[in-house]
Amino acid sequence: MRSPVRSRKGFTLIEVMTVTAIIGVLSSIAIPTYQQMYAHSKRSEAMVILTGIAASELTFAASNDMYVATALNPGAGYSKAARDWNGELEGWTSLGFFPDGKVRCAYQVETFDSDTWFKATALCDVDGDGNNALIEYTSPRGADPGIFFDPFPQFS
Repeated sequence: MRSPVRSRKGFTLIEVMTVTAIIGVLSSIAIPTYQQMYAHSKRSEAMVILTGIAASELTFAASNDMYVATALNPGAGYSKAARDWNGELEGWTSLGFFPDGKVRCAYQVETFDSDTWFKATALCDVDGDGNNALIEYTSPRGADPGIFFDPFPQFS
């Protein structure tokens, strides 16, 4: 005589291992893509803020016939965390530039040739590897105007 059929409860070991393997493959594809998109968003933030700084500098120069240099904002000590903007630092009050919310990069404006052209700089760790990337905007009066991105800046 046959034994009664038992109802099956749970999953077999093969089923659990198959699902685990599929999740592992999907994770190995998704995590690097997420990291690349995160780095891209940090670079985009820096480029948008540098463009805003450049617009503020051009507006200031239209009224004052010179550009204004600024202190490093939000100050030294780079980190991956978003930080508050300090509009009271040297030059930023005169420039009148205040980004919305917190920022992930440190920004500074340098002027050259008796304040006839400027270079706005953003420094941040865009990919979380501990190395800061350098993103620059050079004013139209300077050499090579526009935004420049150097993922491996050389600091002295």
